[in-house]
Amino acid sequence: MKKTRLVINLEPDEIVKAKKHAKAKGISVSKLVEDYLISMINSDRDFDYTTVDTNALKPNE
Repeated sequence: MKKTRLVINLEPDEIVKAKKHAKAKGISVSKLVEDYLISMINSDRDFDYTTVDTNALKPNE
């Protein structure tokens, strides 16, 4: 599978939040974001591809 580079601009507080959630899952931030985006793309619900809700970047409970 061909990989494509994706640049996501996050605010400083969003970066801290993403790092915290990634550390809790034991994965990298880029892997966390990749998993999140793949799950959104594969979901049945409508998704606005111009925005990403960083509140959804929560570790599985």
